Amino acid sequence: MKKHKILLIEDNPVVLETLKDLFEIEDFDVATAENGLEGLKKLSVSNPSLIISDVMMPEMDGFDFLQQLRESHNYKHIPVILLTAKAMNENKIEGYTKGADYYITKPYDAKELILITKNILQGKERYLNYALSKPKEETLESADSQFVREVCEEIDKNLSNPDFRMEDLAEALYVSSSTLQKKLKRIAGKSVSRFIREYRLEVAKSRIEQKTATISEIAYEVGFKSHAYFSKSYKEYFGQTPRTT
Repeated sequence: MKKHKILLIEDNPVVLETLKDLFEIEDFDVATAENGLEGLKKLSVSNPSLIISDVMMPEMDGFDFLQQLRESHNYKHIPVILLTAKAMNENKIEGYTKGADYYITKPYDAKELILITKNILQGKERYLNYALSKPKEETLESADSQFVREVCEEIDKNLSNPDFRMEDLAEALYVSSSTLQKKLKRIAGKSVSRFIREYRLEVAKSRIEQKTATISEIAYEVGFKSHAYFSKSYKEYFGQTPRTT
């Protein structure tokens, strides 16, 4: 089985080595950097599937690194987990606003960190397989499969953004809104708004099952402004409430 590549960014050499050992034992291919600036330089070499970064670092901190990553055309899709000693809610909000997928305060639980990492990587592939399925179990042409992959990738980049809409997705894919609507309806049998909402809900379910955060936090992470609306949408889609998952 092909190893997942991850990039670890941490200025404390002892912590960095501990993290490296932790993930190598779990059969990850690990690259390391001592600050955000070095992390940016290593992206083209390491080509990671996921990044785990400290926040407080010299040269370039985790927030600035994340902001530059999300502005990069080639790397903005990469999931990022932020590790920090800052437990204040406003710092978490800043992390999610800049595009973090998870925000974990130290001291972290090693087993939980591994599970979250695996969950992100496996969950993306699981939802992609779901998204490519059609009611009549038709086999998609390779071009259609690639299109859906690109759609999922763009939604994933903007997962925590509740204002991400069809127009934003169409612009990111360089197609008109009407073309996107027709093409996705033909391929997946869903409207764009439904596809985006169900993508968010599938990711939420995966995170709830792994108990990576509270239900309210997960709702925020996947782009729902209202906990009540999240619970309603979740029950309509899965036939059960988030708490009974």
